[in-house]
Amino acid sequence: MKRHVLIFGVVGGLLIVTLQYTEYRFVVIEHSVELYGALVAGIFSAFGIWLGLRITRRREIVREMVVVREVPAPAPANARAAEALFLRDLA
Repeated sequence: MKRHVLIFGVVGGLLIVTLQYTEYRFVVIEHSVELYGALVAGIFSAFGIWLGLRITRRREIVREMVVVREVPAPAPANARAAEALFLRDLA
């Protein structure tokens, strides 16, 4: 029983190695031009997307302005109160 399992395991392993080798040979060696073309296309596509996003992004413009405006003071009710206020500010 153990001998049969060992034989089936070795034969199955050899078949898997053979299939993997033929798949590697078929994919990498036979279709190397297509793989390199796809790799170059992917690189250029990623670069184009990055460049397009960088060029078309909206830039924030920060503007600082100083606005000088005179604010009118409320007029006092009478002249005596105005004198009192102005004299108080000078003292």
